[in-house]
Amino acid sequence: MEDQKAENLLNLALDTPESERARTKDLNVGYNAAQRTWEIIVKYAGDLREALEESFPDVKMRGLLNGFAILIVPENQVNEVIALPWIQYAEKPKRLFFEVNQAKSASCLTQVQSGPKGLTGRGVLVAVIDSGDGV
Repeated sequence: MEDQKAENLLNLALDTPESERARTKDLNVGYNAAQRTWEIIVKYAGDLREALEESFPDVKMRGLLNGFAILIVPENQVNEVIALPWIQYAEKPKRLFFEVNQAKSASCLTQVQSGPKGLTGRGVLVAVIDSGDGV
């Protein structure tokens, strides 16, 4: 594989045995153990779909905007697919998580919301008016 095309986390995930990846929070994201496939986000140029259909018929491609796509690639074909000249960059999906508790604490909301009559904001409407003049 052309390591410069693949992000470090993707390279690490591909080089780590499945049993070890499964014990981490991030390395197995994008891997489907039942189908033995990887979900990979790629930046590409040209007609990647045609190239995949010709050389890698088992790869599924979902085109996005601006030359990005999500590929579902059989585990044993990942390196060859990433090496295609149409692919400029490849990365694995990331876990989506929110730091709600930390943000609440930093904003002092935890104290305001605690207790039987804590403030929750339920029923409150908020509007933002942007005049666009930069003032």
